[in-house]
Amino acid sequence: MTDLLRKVILLLTNILNGPTLQNFRTITANGTGEVVKAKPGKVYRISAISGAASICYVKLYDKATAATASDTPVATFSLVTAAIGATQVHSFVLPTYFSAGISVRAVTGFADNDNTNPGTAPIIEIQYV
Repeated sequence: MTDLLRKVILLLTNILNGPTLQNFRTITANGTGEVVKAKPGKVYRISAISGAASICYVKLYDKATAATASDTPVATFSLVTAAIGATQVHSFVLPTYFSAGISVRAVTGFADNDNTNPGTAPIIEIQYV
């Protein structure tokens, strides 16, 4: 098999099977941002479980470094309280593209500039490429 034919088969396999998703998982998300990917990428799915006694907000940022309260999120997701205990899953019909990188924070306030840490950090999983 020639090298060109091998590359074509690999390309067609990737197209038919879709991209290989990476999984980011954190149990320490709070007002201090965490870097999911330090270069451009796409988010396909995010799931989170809150351990806090009050509503918590997970925020995604188009940023290659750790996001702060002075950054503006691309997306904000609310998590119900630990008493309810539901896992929240957000799947994107089309993946959300981040041109600089992917960063995440979790806080108790909805405002973009909120920096209040949840009493208990949520467990967050993000599938991306």
